[in-house]
Amino acid sequence: MQSSELVVQAARLVRAVRRRVGQPAGIRILSLLDELGPLGVTALAEADRSSQPTISGAVRTLVGEGWVGQEPDPGDA
Repeated sequence: MQSSELVVQAARLVRAVRRRVGQPAGIRILSLLDELGPLGVTALAEADRSSQPTISGAVRTLVGEGWVGQEPDPGDA
């Protein structure tokens, strides 16, 4: 398999998973947290190239479902 075919197949797999799970923003956030470790909403929005309100809503959903925890940042006012 050529590298271009691999990229196409990977993109198809990601789209299929997003459709099945129904939480594309949540899946991206979980993936970013797995890759980068604990992050605040602002850092998550920057890493995902999304808006802070989009990420905030997705994080609230993930917290409500028990997928992630939320703690205050002692370095943040």
